[in-house]
Amino acid sequence: MEKIVLSEEELNTLSSFQQQQQNFVIQLGQIEYQKELLDQQRKNIKDNIKSLETQQFELSKTLEEKYGVGTVNLENGEFIKH
Repeated sequence: MEKIVLSEEELNTLSSFQQQQQNFVIQLGQIEYQKELLDQQRKNIKDNIKSLETQQFELSKTLEEKYGVGTVNLENGEFIKH
């Protein structure tokens, strides 16, 4: 079997390609990690929204029992019965 030695330029080019490939793999891993963090944040925000909606519903029921059906003007605190 004949052995051929590559030129320094060819070796440098191959080495550069290998380094670029490793960098791409690392970058892809970082993106996937960030994506997981964002997915968790998204889930937490959705859970918080559900909790807020429950609290809003409970308060609206409490106010309806106390004042009847109507609307509240948040600027001046007035309740207008329907």
